[in-house]
Amino acid sequence: MASKRKFLKLSVNCHPALEEAICNFLFENGALGLEVEETEEGFGVIDGFFAGSKNFKAVRNRLEALVQDLQRIFPEIPKPEYEVALFPDRDWQEKWKRSFIPLKISPDLIVQPSWWESEEPLRSGGVILKIDPKTAFGTGHHPSTRLCLLALRDVVKLGDRVLDYGCGSGILGIYAAKMGASEVLGVDNKPEAIDCATENVVINEVTKTVKIRTHPRSVRRDYYDIAVANLDLATLTGLAARIAGAVKRGGLLLFSGLLSEESSSIRKLLRTVGARTLETYQEGEWIAILGITGVRRV
Repeated sequence: MASKRKFLKLSVNCHPALEEAICNFLFENGALGLEVEETEEGFGVIDGFFAGSKNFKAVRNRLEALVQDLQRIFPEIPKPEYEVALFPDRDWQEKWKRSFIPLKISPDLIVQPSWWESEEPLRSGGVILKIDPKTAFGTGHHPSTRLCLLALRDVVKLGDRVLDYGCGSGILGIYAAKMGASEVLGVDNKPEAIDCATENVVINEVTKTVKIRTHPRSVRRDYYDIAVANLDLATLTGLAARIAGAVKRGGLLLFSGLLSEESSSIRKLLRTVGARTLETYQEGEWIAILGITGVRRV
């Protein structure tokens, strides 16, 4: 029987630099899921799907306020435009499944949904991550996630302890476990992310290695070999000292969710928490920066 639920689609057309903020806003305001496409002009079209119209007026008002704030912060970037459409009798979960297909990150890494049987060839020792994102960020389709995965492939060693701060779907911590980490802690403050990441940990059979928690008090100081945070510059600025404090001297910090124009700011941020830059990973205008702790703070 067809679903009788009504869905609203909030479509936002925006500059790529604003995609992360818009996606986070939609998830935080109750979107069941997102679809992101790129126009021929290089702009992003983000569709957020909401169940029913209850409280939706408030969501639209908050989006308008966000758009105004972004205009003040980034006056040189075109103002995002948005529209709303009604989708009656829609089975969101089935559409979501159809829209999420396997993604080959590298010759030795594929990300795919749990219901998909991959036919892609992998190098010997390659990894298949089974990720059902639902309403949590992290499928490998966004450059910031891909950059983190490629960096973790380079640096995770057998027996490492890894912290994933703002774990979303759990994809980064799960991959670290698959690459040999002996202990992984994923932390997120969103209940839907905790539920999603916990399910993905089970699907990938890494429950003995990866733990998902909702409170930062779970994070131990001077304990982890690697800490990864795929967030945004503003959030990282507020959390950098806490995240760096969790890493042992000589440990690694991997910060992503950043634009190339923010490179100097994040390098300065690393210095303020006693770390120096080791390497920069880049895809288009997105970057991830790897740093090492244990240098004098400035």
